[in-house]
Amino acid sequence: MRLKLNCRFLAYISLLLFTGFSSVLQAQYKGTGEAIDSILLKGDQLFPSWSENGRYLLFQSSKNGNEDIFLYDLRRDSLIQITRWLSNERHPVWRPHYNAVVFDSDKGSTSFLYQYSLKTGKIKPLFNRNIVCSQPSFDPTGHLVCFSGFDKISGTMQIFSYDFVYDNLNKLSNEKGTCVFPIFSHNGSSILYQQLNLATDTVGKLIMCNWYGEVSHRYKQSYALKTNWTPYDWRILFVVYNNTKTGEVYSMRKDGKAIYRITENKYIERCPSVSPNGKIMAIPMKKKKYFNIYLFSVK
Repeated sequence: MRLKLNCRFLAYISLLLFTGFSSVLQAQYKGTGEAIDSILLKGDQLFPSWSENGRYLLFQSSKNGNEDIFLYDLRRDSLIQITRWLSNERHPVWRPHYNAVVFDSDKGSTSFLYQYSLKTGKIKPLFNRNIVCSQPSFDPTGHLVCFSGFDKISGTMQIFSYDFVYDNLNKLSNEKGTCVFPIFSHNGSSILYQQLNLATDTVGKLIMCNWYGEVSHRYKQSYALKTNWTPYDWRILFVVYNNTKTGEVYSMRKDGKAIYRITENKYIERCPSVSPNGKIMAIPMKKKKYFNIYLFSVK
């Protein structure tokens, strides 16, 4: 599939020169334009996550019938399957400075977080706590992870964090209903997460808090699961569903203003992710039967 790119840059030239970040703010991908690469497999390919150097892309795939974690090497154009359990492994992320991949799995009777070492090839539980958990995200040090975890008091999924240095488990949210997909900002100061009215919802109200749980912003609309940050925490990426037949990618400032549409086509998109250098955007798109991941150059 090809998508047509039409990029415009912000006028904040001094900031862009300082960061070296090409901002994905007002680009529009239409129809069948110029995707620079794609990951086309049987089954759904979702939740792309970039390595720190931007060479590798993690994602989950249902090509084998159950969900497994795969790694795509952009430089060698090669694909590596990381997990081969009969259970489902989902929502992979990189753990900074640890040369490791973290994901959730329902291998046991409940969902838990696991870490895969790229050096040894071994998989182990991420930490020693009795809590149902999924959807991990790390601060830039790799010493603090946030996730969606089951709160026994309220009987709902809330946002938690675990500190590896002090061995502390902390509940960050206290919302009504289910809280999912916490996403650390790149500088580690903020966390985005979504609150669902029903546990089966595919959209949720977006909330931003700091790393110790104090809410700093509540956004008015509900967005598709999950949202993401652009590099340098410049903007927030999100998807809006249109009558469940299409889903378009947008971006906005952290204050919820200056909303720009990024895609305009007839496909359903989910969980877009931009490479650390801001040059490539990965977007899972459902063109026909499956979600496949398409990569677009941001110039």
